[in-house]
Amino acid sequence: MEAVTSSLNKSIHVKNPPTSWQTEEDIYKEVQQDAEDTCLLWNYQSLEVPDILSSINEEIPRQCYKALQYSLFETGFPETQDRTSKVKALSHQQVSITVLSSPVECLSVLLEGGEQCPGNMLLVLSDSWLSKEPSSTQSCKFSLYVNKAIAFYKGGYSFLETYQPPRRVTYFVNFFTANCTGNAHTEGEHLEQNLDCPMSSSLKLLSYTDNKLLTRTLAAQAGVPYPTTLAFIKHSNVVLDMRGLQITVQVIPENISDKQLQLTFKDKIETFLATHSFNKLVIKPSGPSWFGSKLVSFNKPIVEELVETAVSVYHRLEEGDAVILEECIDNLPVTEDYNFRVRTTVCRTSDDLPHVSKIVCGISKSINQDYIVPQSLKASLKTWHVSEENIKVIKNKLISMSERTLKAIMSFEDTLNEDERGGIGAQTDIIGLDFLVQKTQSEFKPVLIEVNGRDCLKNCQINEFINRDKLGEVVKELVNTMISRSERFLVKGKTVLFIGDGGYGKRFTLKDTRGYGIKVNI
Repeated sequence: MEAVTSSLNKSIHVKNPPTSWQTEEDIYKEVQQDAEDTCLLWNYQSLEVPDILSSINEEIPRQCYKALQYSLFETGFPETQDRTSKVKALSHQQVSITVLSSPVECLSVLLEGGEQCPGNMLLVLSDSWLSKEPSSTQSCKFSLYVNKAIAFYKGGYSFLETYQPPRRVTYFVNFFTANCTGNAHTEGEHLEQNLDCPMSSSLKLLSYTDNKLLTRTLAAQAGVPYPTTLAFIKHSNVVLDMRGLQITVQVIPENISDKQLQLTFKDKIETFLATHSFNKLVIKPSGPSWFGSKLVSFNKPIVEELVETAVSVYHRLEEGDAVILEECIDNLPVTEDYNFRVRTTVCRTSDDLPHVSKIVCGISKSINQDYIVPQSLKASLKTWHVSEENIKVIKNKLISMSERTLKAIMSFEDTLNEDERGGIGAQTDIIGLDFLVQKTQSEFKPVLIEVNGRDCLKNCQINEFINRDKLGEVVKELVNTMISRSERFLVKGKTVLFIGDGGYGKRFTLKDTRGYGIKVNI
């Protein structure tokens, strides 16, 4: 790692830059020529990994590279080609959207990025392919640079490339963190600190968006239906506004005895059951480390059993986490054998507006729906004989509720300072929301059960790869936002001279440019 960083440091500060920079047009002409000369080489059993990934320190990148090739093979896209023999020289004014991740979870983003900004959507498979340098534009901040990456182009073409000098990152997506990988990868965490560029979320923002209790509170304040909730927080000083909400919170002090812990849980659960009528309750943990169906259980409203289960979950929690007891929603389909769940994906547009980009559903016998075949809302509801009119009503409700939830999260983030956000460029650009659909005598009512800051795209990707005419829908708006934020980052600090800037109706452009950090001369 030190050797790589040292060589990168020297290349960044070269006194004599290349005599000519390669432009996007130059690169794309090369890609078109390569495409004409390239045939699909798919023989996965004898797949050769490029020599540049053969060192002992490249074991994780080799595994990820093979995973990418298999994913491309399964989805019908060309094999990645090795172009590292020809080093590319690109200007630091080039958009460079950089994703540090295993490729499987973000393949739709990479492919759509290749369509919208060919050659500028970069997959990085190791932190050693990146380096940090003091920012030339912001004191006490760092710029991130890419030395090596897999670049994506139109038509799903991808190429392993090296850059000299390294490319400056204009938008950073980091999935190599403990929470995103279940502690499998943590090597990306140090890279996030004090960056000067835009980021998709951050470690600190994910601690908010993956907090089931906090996001439920924000959604409830936005008028989004949710299950009646009782929560026990593990000795935290965080104050949540629960006024007028069907959410009861008990903070457990740090040095409480086991006996007092049992009594506290018993007292609160007895009161909870006495004031509500439940046929069944769900117990689940809340916190950045708890996702999927970890420690989730369905329970009868029996005090002793609820206390035993809730306390056992509580002992597994970290400080600030919570154990949640909530009503079990009578969901469609109303049977004992199957679970039905709706996943909506909401993206922040380049104009800072929430936009639902995809709605998919899962029907399975398991509460963990990671391994189902997702289908459309219409197809799912028709299975249970829901009328066209009601399907339309349910869809409109899901869109409204989902967009209001992201709007509430965005407003919450506006109250955080730079340190609390995890960086000046950190903001939530995409979330996934899980809903159940409750049928009452008079209507169908979607109920929000969970917000996901990290696990947003897996089921949507599967659905789009099955329905190829829908490919890219879920991330089209997200990639557009990535490009827009990159371009704003590149023009920040620049000086623009306006000559004849138009009439009064065009004055808003000056306000926007100043908001982007552009120096305006009229």
